[in-house]
Amino acid sequence: MPRKISDETIQHAINLNHSGMSIKAAAKSVGVCKDALSKHMKARGHQPIRHKVAPPNTIDLPSDEVVAMYQAGKSENAVAHRFGVARNVIRKRLVDAGVAIRTQSEAEALKWSQMTDDQRANQVSAAHKASTGLIKTDSHKIAVAKAREQFMSDHHIGVGEPEFRELLTNIGINFTYQKAVDFYNIDFAIGTVAVELTSMVSRYSDANANAAKRIKHLRKCGYKVLAVEFDCVHSLMHMAHNVISLANELDRLNAIPRKYWVIRCRRYDYTIGKNERAQFARIDAPEHFVETRKCVDLS
Repeated sequence: MPRKISDETIQHAINLNHSGMSIKAAAKSVGVCKDALSKHMKARGHQPIRHKVAPPNTIDLPSDEVVAMYQAGKSENAVAHRFGVARNVIRKRLVDAGVAIRTQSEAEALKWSQMTDDQRANQVSAAHKASTGLIKTDSHKIAVAKAREQFMSDHHIGVGEPEFRELLTNIGINFTYQKAVDFYNIDFAIGTVAVELTSMVSRYSDANANAAKRIKHLRKCGYKVLAVEFDCVHSLMHMAHNVISLANELDRLNAIPRKYWVIRCRRYDYTIGKNERAQFARIDAPEHFVETRKCVDLS
């Protein structure tokens, strides 16, 4: 039994069909399948009109409007849907008008740039659900990493990355953001140094097998790893110049097997002292930062 569709939806589809749109295009426009729409229309006493599909060069389309919509950022599919024609019809009109057709990469980048944060989140969520349970090959992972470097999706930006990237750009440091190395993406590649930012205190520890695996792989690919741990963006920016200096220093060193470096900074607005009862207690104090660094042996 056909699913229930509102009378307004059916009437709209009927109007589209009677105005010259094919039953297939009308069904797609209102969001139902063609067969279901036909059954609902017949049940209401309307016989679907089977329009003859004219060759692409005989369809009457406002070419200027087609070109304007495409150049304004609409996809070929969106323009085709607007006029109720096939995508190849729009492509031919654009080519005939001398319009440069966007590449797949350009089209994808434009699509993501026009999405809201919620739309991007839904897109990523849908892709994640669709891929759940699938075995991802190394070639697939490598392709994903390269796409992340190219498009720098907002959903892969960690805490502090925009601020650190702006600082590097402003002071003229040569770096690659989200650098793809096999199936991993480095937050910031400065020469041969992989600068990895994290606000997770436990990320780079002996107990984190995934982080150790990542570091070892980056080492095999010729990168020295500098992990930057911080509790807030203020802490990161406070030690940013020290991070850059250490990265430049490591870049000049020869590779050191099984080692990586950690630089950590914490912000405090208190200190520990004794109160009036001679008990240890937290006492408010001016904002200050505590920075530490160490070299870790993965063996």
